[in-house]
Amino acid sequence: MAMIDPRTFPKAWGAAVSSGNPDSALELYAPSAVLVPTYGASILLGRKEIAKYMGQFMSRPNLRVSITQLFPCRTGPTPVVSGFYSFVWGSGGAGERAAARFTFVLAPARTPDGRVGWKIITHHSSVVP
Repeated sequence: MAMIDPRTFPKAWGAAVSSGNPDSALELYAPSAVLVPTYGASILLGRKEIAKYMGQFMSRPNLRVSITQLFPCRTGPTPVVSGFYSFVWGSGGAGERAAARFTFVLAPARTPDGRVGWKIITHHSSVVP
């Protein structure tokens, strides 16, 4: 049984968010996941709350995510991956950007092709002060 390297997960998350399809991003979260969002005062519990936030967050025009730095992760049955990412959105040269830091706590989940992939059980994200 092949396992997907958890260090590749942030890039997959960034691609899902950059796709503009909130369902693609939501699929990466476990049903009972916790999200401490980049823009929000509340901690979000479960896919229903996360879906509402992602719909609003991903409504920014031309939103793109880039992983700018990745730190060594804790491996094992519950990997932890942390780093920095940047968000860019808007049109033309008048776009907006934000630098943020993240931590993903992951749990194993089987992929359609039989490999072991990952689902987010906890995601903390905050704007870099």
